Amino acid sequence: MVILNFLAGQIPTETAQNAKQFYRTIAMVAQKTSSTWRQPADDLGFPGAGAAPLTLIMETTMSPMKTVTGYTLNAYEAFACTFMVIPVLTQQNNSTSPTPVNGLLNSLADRVNYKLLTSALVTLLKTSSFVAYPELVESRNRARLLGCFIYFHRYVHDFHSPQAYSSHKDFVSVVSSLLNSLPNNIIDGQIHDADQTDEISPSYELSINEFVREQIMSLVNQESVGSLLSSSSRTASASGEDKVEEARQLANYALALLRFFPRRGDEIRMWLYLGPTSSSSDGPSKSLPAIKYFWQATKNSSVFNSITRDSRAAINFLKSKGPGTKHGWKTPYSDRDTTSLVEDEWRVILVFLELYTFVLKVTDDEEFFSGGNIDFTRTSPVSSTMTRENALPLGEVKALTTFLKNLGFTLYFNASDIASTEERDSSSASISGFSFSSSARRISELSQPEPKPTEPSVGGVAGLSIDYVKGLVTGLLRMVYERDSRRKFLPTDHWLMTSRFDMGGFIPSVVQEEESRHRIEEEDAEDINKDDDDDEDYEASPQLIGTSRTQQARRLERLQRQQRKASRRRYLQAVAPRLEILQNMPFFIPFTTRVQIFREFVTLDMVSL
Repeated sequence: MVILNFLAGQIPTETAQNAKQFYRTIAMVAQKTSSTWRQPADDLGFPGAGAAPLTLIMETTMSPMKTVTGYTLNAYEAFACTFMVIPVLTQQNNSTSPTPVNGLLNSLADRVNYKLLTSALVTLLKTSSFVAYPELVESRNRARLLGCFIYFHRYVHDFHSPQAYSSHKDFVSVVSSLLNSLPNNIIDGQIHDADQTDEISPSYELSINEFVREQIMSLVNQESVGSLLSSSSRTASASGEDKVEEARQLANYALALLRFFPRRGDEIRMWLYLGPTSSSSDGPSKSLPAIKYFWQATKNSSVFNSITRDSRAAINFLKSKGPGTKHGWKTPYSDRDTTSLVEDEWRVILVFLELYTFVLKVTDDEEFFSGGNIDFTRTSPVSSTMTRENALPLGEVKALTTFLKNLGFTLYFNASDIASTEERDSSSASISGFSFSSSARRISELSQPEPKPTEPSVGGVAGLSIDYVKGLVTGLLRMVYERDSRRKFLPTDHWLMTSRFDMGGFIPSVVQEEESRHRIEEEDAEDINKDDDDDEDYEASPQLIGTSRTQQARRLERLQRQQRKASRRRYLQAVAPRLEILQNMPFFIPFTTRVQIFREFVTLDMVSL
């Protein structure tokens, strides 16, 4: 280590040019000798055999980044991707202090040029997206990099001014990219479900230590989230392309927070809606409200305009784009090609839909129909003025509902076309295997390799499920439809989607779907009862109690129950799309047709009795 430190000081340019190998060597030494760091050591003292003092490691680490050369950013990039990911860097003392166990991270945070570090990571994200660093294939390493990066940012601001988190464009870009590359469950450390027991722990669970978790949790702060759009007010003279790119970055950040912290989703939406607090803004904010900011970006997106023109276009936009949705590395910015742009546009649209749903919940009819027109001559409460500012003009609400009904119709009617090949294969296999007993499946599957979880994806946006988008679109459509029912502002027949149906045979098709649905539900009920009986018999068997085989069998049973539930849901959606639409968005079908269908259902029930 002493020789390495000496050479780095003598030839800084060559060292920075070969920074990958340099920092990998330091990382290996730091990790292996971390147990000796607590021992007293002279400043820059010579290490004994097999030991390296903390100060020497820090000096050697900083050496290529102290001298500004043509390869300085290269050194910062390699430092971030190979050294900031080592586990020992984020370990903590037993005390409640957030200070790392060895003080190295604090020393680095004090000496690293944070602006150059951020610039290096942003540049890397826009080009190779970490593909040159195998260290970042593992999710835990990317989480450690994210935790250290946030810590450096907080350290620069003396752990104050949380609004500075989201007001720095480069910080938003790096954090959102790293967050979007991580599986949702990495914060909690495990995947929770209703059937999971405490003693069962799938080996694919991901966990992070308390230090990294604390840094990521610090992002969920009212001043930070509320100030997300504060930087956009300073870009009034920016080009249209720059504004669109900025909106995508901010949407990436906002959606990542909503995705990672679903339990605090309402708080995050409210903070975005309220905007900067008085303590986090230097003066009156002139930026657009969050709703209108993201609405402008939404209506200018190719996804929005294509689906508005043709509901069938939503099929290709909703499909997962290629691999990379499993719990592993996904390159969100590998190339600024069409696929990446579509993913970013989906994030903008989904953030807008989240916010607009929240606004409609707190907006009364008078504020909704005001269309954003504010009479400043009248004295109104501040809250009323804010809701009026966030109200969209009725003409734009019409354009929004056209997009939503085309998207919502496709989500239900073409569910089988949108599902990925893996989902269809899984569904078919599960349904065809319903007749097998769970004990037979247990014998055949205990020897099979453990299945790896597949993270849901919508339009290439990992972590989002089709059910989530369905619920979001359906809920928003119903809320607008209720407003239109109370006070008509949309054209006659605006809500109908009869052009996508063969209305001549629509009623017989719905009746046939209902019969098929009843038959499948009866078969499923029988299979569920058989599975429950097998589970009781298996739990009562004494020969396997207390063995690892028992735990593995229980885990497989739990995974099978989840798979069967999902398979039944997907299959029913595929065989009964018209029923799904009638149940969730009946206003797509003419009222007289719905009455006739109801009469047919009554007749069908009477015959079955």
